[in-house]
Amino acid sequence: MRAAWSSILLLLFTGTVISKRWIHSVAGPYRMVSRRTYDCNRGELGYDGTTSHHMRFSHYNPYKPEEPQSVYGNVTRSKPMNDSFWYTVNLDLWTNNQWKSNALKIRIKTGACTFEHESQPSYFLSSGGSFQDGKCTKRQGHFFLDGMKIDQTMLGFPVLPYGRYRSLEMYGRPESDIVPECMYDEVDIIPKA
Repeated sequence: MRAAWSSILLLLFTGTVISKRWIHSVAGPYRMVSRRTYDCNRGELGYDGTTSHHMRFSHYNPYKPEEPQSVYGNVTRSKPMNDSFWYTVNLDLWTNNQWKSNALKIRIKTGACTFEHESQPSYFLSSGGSFQDGKCTKRQGHFFLDGMKIDQTMLGFPVLPYGRYRSLEMYGRPESDIVPECMYDEVDIIPKA
């Protein structure tokens, strides 16, 4: 009897009989599930409002984990962007009912356009991006995202700690303090099915 109870307790503590929703580790291959996206306030961190995002994401269905999310909305850009721009991402982690700053920082000194093209090609093309003859540009204009399927991963990061994150993404020119594109994106990093 005592051996039976010890084996049951051992199984419970190792997580082998707990339902599919149990996460066995704290980091690994992941899927990003977008919750919401919003622009920085004008003047915040040098943001001048050159690019604005109005996006809404479909709900993630945990019973169909391979089905990508859809994004609806629009992107308005009043000035073009190319590879001379820098790109910065600061990830804040949600823990103990508050955002913990700078859980992960990524800074790319040049080549922001190519980085976005390689990491999110479907979003890049739908939001006015083009990559031809080794030249990357994002043109100005008003671009509609009508049910586009997105599958988000971060280039160069095959493994990330699971949790809820808020990313602050900014683009800018090296010679200027003005930030033409600045947005927050709240995501969940969940295990890849």
